[in-house]
Amino acid sequence: SHLASERRFMAASSKVISKDVMAAMESHQERLEETMEIMNRHLQA
Repeated sequence: SHLASERRFMAASSKVISKDVMAAMESHQERLEETMEIMNRHLQA
């Protein structure tokens, strides 16, 4: 049916999207941690 093929497409595209999102989140997390470290240094100085 049309609905089944649409669901398969959604599942496939969500896998691709989640991979990109996870990569973006990881790099964002690293920047966030760096920013927190810099802020902590400023607060302690």
